[in-house]
Amino acid sequence: MKKYKGLLITIVVMVAIASFMLFVATADYMEKVQYLQNLDYQVKMNNDGSMDVIETWDIDVIKTNTLVRNFNLSKTKFGDITNVQITDLQTGEKFKEIDEELYHVPEGEFYALNLNSHNFEIAFGVGMENKKRK
Repeated sequence: MKKYKGLLITIVVMVAIASFMLFVATADYMEKVQYLQNLDYQVKMNNDGSMDVIETWDIDVIKTNTLVRNFNLSKTKFGDITNVQITDLQTGEKFKEIDEELYHVPEGEFYALNLNSHNFEIAFGVGMENKKRK
């Protein structure tokens, strides 16, 4: 039994270290939050059949830098999405539009692009990697 005691202690220590590393990795991942508390729509139908839609998001953002909204489109039924604007309602800041798809959109910028014939994506940089704001 004594000859296995050292091996047993080594295994217990390795399992403890692995568990701690998993906990730390999971804890860091768990802090990245996008929690949508409320979503409000204002929709105005125009005489030409188009509509103007304003979405207002009340969202908690913690330690992430880009929010994404995807739309599945059918060109024959619903048309296109145009004239996208993003505004931070807390500061009144209008985000700057960029014309390329990015995984990490810079803070204060957004893109609104047709990714293919059936997918339109809006993504905007909130710059919340190291801070929290509601």
